Amino acid sequence: MRDTNIRKVGRKVKALSMIALMILPISFFKAQQRFAPDTFKQWYQLGNISVSDYGKYSYFIRKYDDRKRDAVLLNNVTGEKIVSGLAVKSGFGRDFFIALDSNGVLDVINLKNEKRLKIDQVKDFYISENSNSCYLLMNDGQLNMMKADQLKYVQIAKNIGRLEISSDKKWMLAMSDQSSLLIELETGIRRNLGLVDKSNFVRWNLISSTAKFDILITTGNNYKMVTYDKNGILIKEIDVKNPGKEYRLTGFTDSGQLIAIRSRSAKKLQDSIEVWKTDDLALGANLNKREGQSFDALIIAPVKKTTVSFPYTEGVTDVMLVFGDQYLLEVMAYANENFTDEHLIPGIRLKNLSSGVVEFSVQRSPSYIPTKTGKLFYFEGKDWWMYDPVLKVKRNLTAEIDDQFFSYNRQNIKSTLPIGDLHFSEDQQTAYVTGKNNIWKMDTGTGRFTNLTQSKDKNISFGILNRSSELIEKMKWTEFNTIKEDWLLIKTLHQDQLQEGLIVVRNKKITVIEGPQIIQIDNVVIEDNCISYTIENSRLPQELKMYDLKKKKLKSVYSSNESNLTSMALPASDLIYFTDKHGNETYTAVILPPDYDPAKKYPAIVRVYENTASSVKKFLSPSFYNQPGFNRSLVAMDGYIVIMPRIFYQINKPGESALEAVEDAVNKTAEKYSIDRNRLGIIGESFGGFEVNYIIANTKMFRAAVSGVSLSDITASYFSMSKKYLRPDIWRYTDQSFRFSGNFYELKDVYIKQNPVFHADRIDTPLLIWTGKEDNHVDWEQSVAMFIALKGLAKPAELILFPKDGHALQRPSNQIQATIKIGEWFNKYLKK
Repeated sequence: MRDTNIRKVGRKVKALSMIALMILPISFFKAQQRFAPDTFKQWYQLGNISVSDYGKYSYFIRKYDDRKRDAVLLNNVTGEKIVSGLAVKSGFGRDFFIALDSNGVLDVINLKNEKRLKIDQVKDFYISENSNSCYLLMNDGQLNMMKADQLKYVQIAKNIGRLEISSDKKWMLAMSDQSSLLIELETGIRRNLGLVDKSNFVRWNLISSTAKFDILITTGNNYKMVTYDKNGILIKEIDVKNPGKEYRLTGFTDSGQLIAIRSRSAKKLQDSIEVWKTDDLALGANLNKREGQSFDALIIAPVKKTTVSFPYTEGVTDVMLVFGDQYLLEVMAYANENFTDEHLIPGIRLKNLSSGVVEFSVQRSPSYIPTKTGKLFYFEGKDWWMYDPVLKVKRNLTAEIDDQFFSYNRQNIKSTLPIGDLHFSEDQQTAYVTGKNNIWKMDTGTGRFTNLTQSKDKNISFGILNRSSELIEKMKWTEFNTIKEDWLLIKTLHQDQLQEGLIVVRNKKITVIEGPQIIQIDNVVIEDNCISYTIENSRLPQELKMYDLKKKKLKSVYSSNESNLTSMALPASDLIYFTDKHGNETYTAVILPPDYDPAKKYPAIVRVYENTASSVKKFLSPSFYNQPGFNRSLVAMDGYIVIMPRIFYQINKPGESALEAVEDAVNKTAEKYSIDRNRLGIIGESFGGFEVNYIIANTKMFRAAVSGVSLSDITASYFSMSKKYLRPDIWRYTDQSFRFSGNFYELKDVYIKQNPVFHADRIDTPLLIWTGKEDNHVDWEQSVAMFIALKGLAKPAELILFPKDGHALQRPSNQIQATIKIGEWFNKYLKK
């Protein structure tokens, strides 16, 4: 009975599918023209882009299976659609929508009457919502202002080559060859700035408290800082000497000083003799790459005519001026590098710039936020902490709170990371803290906590969906998760990894938008007064929904692929719940052919990778464009039952755990559905590929197997350097998927027992191996190693190496070929 949510959401799909069934003939994977890759080109996925305030209109794209795209402006009240090509930039004003395509054609739509205007030769635009207007920069440099409700525009400047928007989004600087216009966006008032033009402009800085602007410009080989007020009156100008020595001025500090950066260069290793030492902070290749990302810095005070140098310091991987430029926050990414942790946990320290003394340091802190309130929030051990540089005291913020704020690694033995990032209100007087069982509101001044979600269910976790984006600048901390809304949008997730929900917390009140059910919630877009998102599950293609925060009403505004559902019968899905021999309550997902007949015996394919069963909450249309070369819907429509197990892992037994889960999944499926045990196949990629390799070396239950981008020689991998991360792959085994409790020298027997290539002589199942020739996540030579082992043993195996592709196939031609060849492989051995 626990899968009723899937059936409930799927009733609509079932009804549509019964209108006109079209059972596609077998086999897709034979060279039949009718089932070419474009057979399913009409199926599409939604990309939710934006929504108008109050939710009357939605703008989304449809990504078709044949890689084509279109865009839809949808009236959520009437259901009317305006379909167009893709825009390179788009947005909603208060009463209008505007989209610019790659050919410079601007499409403007009045949302009150849906009148439409197209304007050619547009280079860029900027929307001022408060004034319900839009500024258009034309290819010829003409700057126009358009009152969108009138669909008319007037010229306000000529020869404009560049637009800049202030950090508070209230001002625009429009620059020509000779001068600039300072435009107040809300009123449209314009002031001429005679000293600033597009060729000499470097950066500007809004001084919010005084409504003044510091603007850095070039003057020959030197610089000048000019200050204007909001009326365009020049207040002062200060000459700034060029710092020289390859330094370039890049911006302003929080206190109005200037930042100059000199980038450093990595060595060209192909021409160098390298010397690696065991007491190095990291592998030589990694250190060299980091060297190329590092820089020397100067902080220049234009008024005082002083310069402070911040040369690169070995071991310090990032530096930021914080707390009104009184402190330097130094980050040491390699402070705790031991190759056994999945994540580099840096050390941090605060240096007083006046005294040059390091006043505070943390040996291990995966998350740290120097706030504008002058306090450092950081995570250490199992808790969130706060350090006050004025009082020189630190405080554990969460130790007394009845919740867990840290996450364990996959072995459940070591805490490494916080469960969630800190989120802040715009004034940073409030922080939102994610615990294992609740979301908490914290007063950053007093440290007082309030439980916002009030959950008693230990099976439910929460995640904040409100998001903000800030420009990242060197020497400045800008990475705040700022929540501008006075409410929180929170996704709920059951520990079964199936049931998702959506709630809003506002004024300590909880409103349930989507109750827990087996769906995937995605494509979330937030506006001041509404929330837009999609839901889906295995039987329901994406449905776009809209929630009105003021009216507290939820509405379905668009159901994708409706016509496709009426013309094609799709696979059915089921969840089989049971308790395994270790006492774990678990489940297996089953995908059935559209014309499933219990009187027939069906070949079955098991798909493995940790918990593939949870993917049943996502809709998957049939397609030949698949990154892993496998599409469960396509395979089921070809007459297979697809079995997707959930694997619970025992420490030091990743292979055995996978084998037990697969055997349970097959047995439970066979009890309910008609599978032919003599025609079983198995497929997995990446870690799932390792699981396939291990399983077929330890059981004879499968007649065919496919292993993609897989690990086959774990000891070789353990003692190698990842080309992607430039770190040893040791952490994969000690802190990630393999769940080993120690290193190789502590657990030699375990590593050897789990190593598939060492036991290739026990493999009799025909194995298809594939990888991308440019895979740098799992070295492609791992696949070659398994093939060499099987070839040397005269075992049935094939190896496919896809060109110009990596760990996940991205090239459409490779995706098609992988899907076809994998299908042919299974058909060869399972349909005889």
